[in-house]
Amino acid sequence: MKRILIISLLILCIPYLSTADILLFEDFEHGGAPPSGWSLITPDPTNWTFSTNSSRYGGGVTTGSGDYAAVVDSDLDGGTVDAWLITPSINCANYTNIIVEFHHRYVHANETGDEGIYIYIADDGVLDTNDNIVLYEGSISILPTTTNIDISSVANKKSDIKLGFRYKASYDWFWIVDDVSITGTLAWSSSPTQKSQEITPSDFIAEQVGEKDIIIGRNKIHTSKY
Repeated sequence: MKRILIISLLILCIPYLSTADILLFEDFEHGGAPPSGWSLITPDPTNWTFSTNSSRYGGGVTTGSGDYAAVVDSDLDGGTVDAWLITPSINCANYTNIIVEFHHRYVHANETGDEGIYIYIADDGVLDTNDNIVLYEGSISILPTTTNIDISSVANKKSDIKLGFRYKASYDWFWIVDDVSITGTLAWSSSPTQKSQEITPSDFIAEQVGEKDIIIGRNKIHTSKY
Protein backbone atom coordinates (compact mmCIF):
# COMPACT_ATOMS: atom_id res chain seq x y z
CA MET A 1 0.00 0.00 0.00
CA LYS A 2 1.34 3.33 -0.94
CA ARG A 3 1.60 6.14 1.47
CA ILE A 4 2.23 9.68 0.21
CA LEU A 5 3.99 12.02 2.58
CA ILE A 6 4.13 15.68 1.80
CA ILE A 7 7.04 17.42 3.45
CA SER A 8 7.31 21.20 3.62
CA LEU A 9 10.60 22.90 4.27
CA LEU A 10 11.24 26.50 5.13
CA ILE A 11 14.78 27.71 4.86
CA LEU A 12 15.08 30.40 7.51
CA CYS A 13 16.82 33.67 6.89
CA ILE A 14 20.58 33.13 6.87
CA PRO A 15 22.37 36.45 6.57
CA TYR A 16 25.30 36.72 4.22
CA LEU A 17 28.64 37.70 5.66
CA SER A 18 28.67 41.48 5.53
CA THR A 19 31.21 44.21 5.98
CA ALA A 20 30.64 47.70 7.27
CA ASP A 21 29.64 50.35 4.74
CA ILE A 22 31.27 53.77 4.89
CA LEU A 23 28.54 56.32 5.57
CA LEU A 24 30.89 59.30 5.89
CA PHE A 25 34.60 59.88 5.46
CA GLU A 26 36.49 63.17 5.69
CA ASP A 27 40.26 63.68 5.58
CA PHE A 28 40.13 67.51 5.31
CA GLU A 29 42.37 67.48 2.24
CA HIS A 30 40.84 70.55 0.57
CA GLY A 31 43.75 72.96 0.46
CA GLY A 32 42.77 74.62 3.72
CA ALA A 33 39.10 75.11 2.86
CA PRO A 34 36.27 73.73 5.01
CA PRO A 35 34.88 70.41 3.72
CA SER A 36 31.64 70.53 1.79
CA GLY A 37 28.54 70.03 3.92
CA TRP A 38 30.30 70.57 7.25
CA SER A 39 29.41 73.58 9.37
CA LEU A 40 31.32 75.72 11.84
CA ILE A 41 29.77 77.38 14.86
CA THR A 42 32.42 79.58 16.42
CA PRO A 43 32.75 83.03 18.01
CA ASP A 44 35.61 83.66 15.58
CA PRO A 45 35.77 82.26 12.03
CA THR A 46 39.41 81.30 12.57
CA ASN A 47 38.74 79.06 15.59
CA TRP A 48 38.53 75.90 13.48
CA THR A 49 41.09 75.94 10.67
CA PHE A 50 42.28 73.33 8.19
CA SER A 51 46.00 73.48 8.59
CA THR A 52 49.36 71.95 7.68
CA ASN A 53 51.27 73.95 10.30
CA SER A 54 53.75 71.25 11.28
CA SER A 55 56.23 73.52 13.06
CA ARG A 56 53.73 74.77 15.66
CA TYR A 57 52.46 71.28 16.46
CA GLY A 58 55.73 69.47 17.00
CA GLY A 59 56.67 68.25 13.55
CA GLY A 60 53.28 67.12 12.28
CA VAL A 61 49.81 68.53 12.34
CA THR A 62 48.28 65.07 12.31
CA THR A 63 48.93 61.37 12.52
CA GLY A 64 46.16 60.82 9.97
CA SER A 65 46.43 60.66 6.21
CA GLY A 66 47.54 63.47 3.92
CA ASP A 67 48.78 66.92 4.88
CA TYR A 68 45.75 68.72 6.32
CA ALA A 69 43.73 68.32 9.48
CA ALA A 70 41.06 70.23 11.37
CA VAL A 71 42.69 72.30 14.11
CA VAL A 72 41.33 74.48 16.91
CA ASP A 73 43.91 76.34 19.00
CA SER A 74 42.79 78.52 21.89
CA ASP A 75 46.32 79.63 22.71
CA LEU A 76 46.96 80.82 19.15
CA ASP A 77 43.53 82.47 19.00
CA GLY A 78 44.43 84.41 22.13
CA GLY A 79 41.17 84.15 24.01
CA THR A 80 38.12 82.18 25.01
CA VAL A 81 37.00 79.63 22.45
CA ASP A 82 33.75 77.66 22.26
CA ALA A 83 33.93 76.26 18.76
CA TRP A 84 31.91 73.53 17.02
CA LEU A 85 32.78 71.52 13.91
CA ILE A 86 29.66 69.69 12.73
CA THR A 87 29.29 66.87 10.21
CA PRO A 88 26.71 66.84 7.45
CA SER A 89 23.54 64.86 8.11
CA ILE A 90 24.18 61.11 7.92
CA ASN A 91 21.39 58.74 6.93
CA CYS A 92 21.66 55.59 9.06
CA ALA A 93 18.06 54.50 8.49
CA ASN A 94 19.06 51.11 7.04
CA TYR A 95 22.04 50.51 9.31
CA THR A 96 23.02 49.15 12.70
CA ASN A 97 26.39 48.81 14.47
CA ILE A 98 27.27 52.43 13.78
CA ILE A 99 30.89 53.28 14.59
CA VAL A 100 32.67 56.65 14.43
CA GLU A 101 36.44 56.54 14.04
CA PHE A 102 38.89 59.44 13.92
CA HIS A 103 42.53 60.39 14.48
CA HIS A 104 43.13 63.13 17.00
CA ARG A 105 45.59 64.81 19.32
CA TYR A 106 44.65 66.95 22.30
CA VAL A 107 47.08 69.00 24.35
CA HIS A 108 45.73 70.04 27.73
CA ALA A 109 47.04 73.12 29.51
CA ASN A 110 44.97 74.99 32.06
CA GLU A 111 41.39 73.89 31.41
CA THR A 112 39.00 74.51 34.27
CA GLY A 113 35.31 73.84 34.92
CA ASP A 114 33.61 72.44 31.83
CA GLU A 115 36.42 73.34 29.43
CA GLY A 116 37.84 70.58 27.25
CA ILE A 117 36.97 68.55 24.17
CA TYR A 118 33.55 67.06 23.46
CA ILE A 119 31.84 64.99 20.81
CA TYR A 120 28.07 65.24 20.71
CA ILE A 121 25.59 63.21 18.68
CA ALA A 122 22.07 64.23 17.65
CA ASP A 123 19.46 61.97 16.05
CA ASP A 124 17.22 64.82 14.88
CA GLY A 125 19.72 66.78 12.79
CA VAL A 126 20.01 69.62 15.33
CA LEU A 127 22.99 69.70 17.70
CA ASP A 128 23.16 71.48 21.03
CA THR A 129 24.58 70.89 24.49
CA ASN A 130 21.52 68.85 25.51
CA ASP A 131 22.44 66.07 23.08
CA ASN A 132 24.32 62.88 23.92
CA ILE A 133 27.99 63.30 24.77
CA VAL A 134 30.00 60.33 23.45
CA LEU A 135 33.44 61.71 24.31
CA TYR A 136 34.72 64.25 26.82
CA GLU A 137 38.20 65.04 28.08
CA GLY A 138 39.36 68.12 29.95
CA SER A 139 42.02 67.00 32.38
CA ILE A 140 44.78 65.13 30.51
CA SER A 141 46.44 65.38 27.12
CA ILE A 142 45.84 62.76 24.44
CA LEU A 143 48.81 61.71 22.31
CA PRO A 144 48.16 61.16 18.58
CA THR A 145 45.80 58.22 18.46
CA THR A 146 42.90 56.61 16.64
CA THR A 147 39.66 56.52 18.61
CA ASN A 148 36.62 54.33 17.89
CA ILE A 149 33.24 55.03 19.47
CA ASP A 150 30.15 52.86 19.12
CA ILE A 151 27.22 55.24 18.61
CA SER A 152 24.68 52.51 17.79
CA SER A 153 22.49 53.23 20.80
CA VAL A 154 21.66 56.62 19.32
CA ALA A 155 22.27 56.22 15.59
CA ASN A 156 20.85 52.78 14.69
CA LYS A 157 18.18 53.10 11.99
CA LYS A 158 18.00 56.89 12.31
CA SER A 159 17.84 59.01 9.19
CA ASP A 160 19.29 62.34 10.37
CA ILE A 161 22.41 61.83 12.49
CA LYS A 162 24.92 64.58 13.12
CA LEU A 163 28.15 64.66 15.13
CA GLY A 164 29.59 67.79 16.68
CA PHE A 165 33.26 68.23 17.67
CA ARG A 166 33.29 70.94 20.32
CA TYR A 167 36.32 72.59 21.88
CA LYS A 168 35.86 74.89 24.85
CA ALA A 169 38.95 76.55 26.31
CA SER A 170 40.79 79.78 27.10
CA TYR A 171 44.51 79.97 26.29
CA ASP A 172 44.64 76.19 26.73
CA TRP A 173 46.58 74.90 23.74
CA PHE A 174 44.86 72.87 20.97
CA TRP A 175 42.90 69.94 19.51
CA ILE A 176 43.63 68.33 16.13
CA VAL A 177 41.12 66.03 14.36
CA ASP A 178 41.61 64.08 11.14
CA ASP A 179 40.26 61.17 9.07
CA VAL A 180 36.75 61.11 10.47
CA SER A 181 34.76 58.09 9.34
CA ILE A 182 31.35 56.70 10.21
CA THR A 183 30.52 53.13 9.25
CA GLY A 184 27.49 50.89 9.66
CA THR A 185 26.31 47.38 8.90
CA LEU A 186 23.29 47.02 6.65
CA ALA A 187 20.29 45.84 8.65
CA TRP A 188 18.90 42.84 6.76
CA SER A 189 15.16 42.51 6.46
CA SER A 190 13.50 39.25 7.45
CA SER A 191 11.46 39.40 4.25
CA PRO A 192 11.86 36.14 2.23
CA THR A 193 12.27 38.20 -0.94
CA GLN A 194 15.51 39.69 0.37
CA LYS A 195 17.54 37.16 2.31
CA SER A 196 15.50 34.00 2.68
CA GLN A 197 13.91 31.40 0.48
CA GLU A 198 10.60 29.67 0.99
CA ILE A 199 9.96 26.24 -0.46
CA THR A 200 6.37 25.13 -0.89
CA PRO A 201 5.06 21.71 0.24
CA SER A 202 4.86 20.49 -3.32
CA ASP A 203 8.61 20.79 -3.67
CA PHE A 204 9.23 17.69 -1.54
CA ILE A 205 7.25 14.43 -1.83
CA ALA A 206 8.11 11.18 -0.07
CA GLU A 207 6.55 8.00 -1.46
CA GLN A 208 6.81 4.66 0.34
CA VAL A 209 7.48 1.78 -2.05
CA GLY A 210 7.98 -1.60 -0.38
CA GLU A 211 10.94 -1.38 1.93
CA LYS A 212 12.23 1.87 0.52
CA ASP A 213 11.35 5.49 0.85
CA ILE A 214 12.11 7.51 -2.22
CA ILE A 215 12.32 11.20 -1.38
CA ILE A 216 12.19 13.45 -4.39
CA GLY A 217 13.65 16.89 -3.69
CA ARG A 218 15.00 19.70 -5.77
CA ASN A 219 17.21 18.02 -8.37
CA LYS A 220 18.07 15.17 -5.93
CA ILE A 221 16.70 11.69 -5.17
CA HIS A 222 17.62 10.13 -1.84
CA THR A 223 16.83 6.52 -1.01
CA SER A 224 16.92 4.90 2.39
CA LYS A 225 16.05 1.48 3.79
CA TYR A 226 14.17 0.87 7.00
